[in-house]
Amino acid sequence: MKVSLHWLRRFVDFDLTATELAEKLTMRGFESEVVSDFDSLENLVVGDVLTAKKHPDADKLKLCSVSDGSETFSVVCGAPNVDAGQKIVFAKVGAVLPGNFKIGKAKIRGVESFGMICSERELGISEEHDGIMVLDESFNAGTPIKEVLGPLYNAIDIEVTPDKAFALSHRGIAREVATIVGSKLKTPINNVKLNPKTKDVISVELDKKGGCTRYIAGTMKGLKVGPSPKWLAEYLKSVGQKSINNLVDISNFMLLEIGHPTHVFDLKKLAKPAIKVSWAKKGEKFDALDEETYELSTDHMVITDTKNTVALAGIIGGMDSSVTDSTTEVLIESAYFDPVVIRKGSKKLNLLSEASRRFERGTDSNAALEAFNMIVQLMQEVAGGTLESMITDECSMSLDNTSVDLSSEKLLKYAGQEIASKDIDSILKGLHIDAKKTKTGWNCSIPTFRTDLKVETDLIEEVFRLYGYDNIKSSFNYSSIMQYANDEESTISSLKHHLSSLGFHQSYNNSLEDIEEVKLFGKDAVSVMNPSSERMNTLRTNLHSGLLKNLDFNYRNGSANTLIYEYGTIFEGKTDKLDDITQKSSLSCLVHGDLFSKNVHFDSIPASFSFLKGVASNIFEDKRLGIKVKFSEQKHHYCDPYFSIIDGKKQVIGGLGIIKDSLLKQLDIAHKHEVVIFDIDPEIFTNYGSYSTKVEDIVTFPIVQRDLNFKMDSSIQVGDVVKTMKSINQSILQNVIPVDIYQSKDTSSKDILFSLNFQSAKKTLEDNDVNSIITEIINIVSKKFNAKLRDN
Repeated sequence: MKVSLHWLRRFVDFDLTATELAEKLTMRGFESEVVSDFDSLENLVVGDVLTAKKHPDADKLKLCSVSDGSETFSVVCGAPNVDAGQKIVFAKVGAVLPGNFKIGKAKIRGVESFGMICSERELGISEEHDGIMVLDESFNAGTPIKEVLGPLYNAIDIEVTPDKAFALSHRGIAREVATIVGSKLKTPINNVKLNPKTKDVISVELDKKGGCTRYIAGTMKGLKVGPSPKWLAEYLKSVGQKSINNLVDISNFMLLEIGHPTHVFDLKKLAKPAIKVSWAKKGEKFDALDEETYELSTDHMVITDTKNTVALAGIIGGMDSSVTDSTTEVLIESAYFDPVVIRKGSKKLNLLSEASRRFERGTDSNAALEAFNMIVQLMQEVAGGTLESMITDECSMSLDNTSVDLSSEKLLKYAGQEIASKDIDSILKGLHIDAKKTKTGWNCSIPTFRTDLKVETDLIEEVFRLYGYDNIKSSFNYSSIMQYANDEESTISSLKHHLSSLGFHQSYNNSLEDIEEVKLFGKDAVSVMNPSSERMNTLRTNLHSGLLKNLDFNYRNGSANTLIYEYGTIFEGKTDKLDDITQKSSLSCLVHGDLFSKNVHFDSIPASFSFLKGVASNIFEDKRLGIKVKFSEQKHHYCDPYFSIIDGKKQVIGGLGIIKDSLLKQLDIAHKHEVVIFDIDPEIFTNYGSYSTKVEDIVTFPIVQRDLNFKMDSSIQVGDVVKTMKSINQSILQNVIPVDIYQSKDTSSKDILFSLNFQSAKKTLEDNDVNSIITEIINIVSKKFNAKLRDN
């Protein structure tokens, strides 16, 4: 949301520049960036166009002489409206415009140009770029632009999170600024009592099913539509909006001023001066102000004149009842609509408006009457009309403040440090919260414009936000607002640390994906009813799709070596019924490329299938877990080969496989090497995680190492040979590691070198102790695998 500093000063006095204000608001949780800060721009002055002649070598360019009050510069300009005698914004050589656009000396079609005559877009004021910005003739050439445009057009852009609906207006942001600088909030338009000309009453009927719980209406006559006064047009221009006419501009002004949407109907275009709020009929057609025709459903709430639909409630007005240049009588609407109803209706039509943006987040129920009164006052001032009817205020909701208790004990518990009571009192006062001290803390009366403050933790968060997170000291003793009821998070957290130590990076991907992509993974997908976009319409059935997209992004941006993992929720549903939809946690790893790139010291080490299998074995067979697993080859929809990882209870605890090239091509995933994935079932893994740590004595006796080199058939699995060796005299045979493989030229046989480690916890082993076991191993391996021992 673009916020004008000039507009903010209607509500609060402050001396901060745009850059300083953006920094302070960002620290308060409102991420802000500077749109235009003329105070920081150098070499921008008021210029006087002395001459504007046709360029000798270009029909659409002009060669201008521009004076800065002391020197004259030759400037080539392509704007069609530049002319001699104008006062303009002149950027000298060396100036830096918004967007870090540097002005230098240039040669354009053979003529040197020393600077630039600027448009509004180049200055960050608006998107207008069809011509240059022409200033008032009263300005003197050479005057710094920061003195001319800064007071009006310094602006910042603020990212308002969905829960902070109160901040979607200049008054809302001004409340934050007031707490920052310690000033009082001003009231630029006083809420005076209105005196209608007649006692006519506008009939308003609300639907009993809800959706609209407050609707205020009244009529005005004797209006004259025309251009807005300069002050009104300038306020709108300061936030990038064009002035349309006085009636439309007033409605837009109030939206940006206090954040409550209103709507103005042409009274003469209504069937009668009456309003009925109801639900649309299925398939009903509606011609909107954006000149589009929408097909409505029974989920849409509409405003009717008891006969025709004149507006889509809280979203957009109708073309047939719109204000035009000939309008003289209007019906003014100011209402409160259910946020869920507006959000649902807006999403179904993929139609987002400034009004729906505010209603769907929750507006202030008390601001409805305030906005109505202000609109009437401004119309009387700007358009010369009078209030004809009594004000109808049909309301079925409570307009009272809510009450929330704030415990000083919980504040201390969550902050980990004492926050002085006077600081908390000051913070609550700055939030416009009427707080009374109690034995345990404060009883807080929450104003209706703070729809985000519902429970105690919301208040605690606000206290921290205004106190300053940087003022809260780091501590190892604190209490989190989120408390987990099971051990899954702590167990998985240890696993994440382990993966990170191996060089993996954690990914976070959206759980919503494109249904066409989800289908490629071969599982029953769950579609959402109101997708946020056309390509985010289905819940993911695995984590592989997101990880593959991460790989694709990394590869195309020069990072082919990828080791990533994600821990998240996956979904599957055989039907659309809720009972048939399952969701569970999952953890997946993906590797591609090399673990280490080649350098002068080491060769590259590939992040291969073998590497990820080793990672899996290391995780499961860790002594603390002691999970004995085996890898069983299975058929898989999009992996080849693929191995299920099975524990001693014959549970599938995970999986390991190489993604097929066919799937990678269908998804257009950029890659060079094999793409390997590894899955873990967090639920089963967590069950193994509830172990008691066992401490083993350090064995002080030496290890005896022996090597055995066997020649065997190529089809024999090395893992089977290792398993057989380990089964012999497990008391002193500690480990068997295959260290080298030599494949014969005819590929029918292979030589494998095994390293065997022997160690006793009771004594130093002698040759006789080891030789007897070696002999047994040679005999069993020779018979079982038809292997031959080779001389080392």
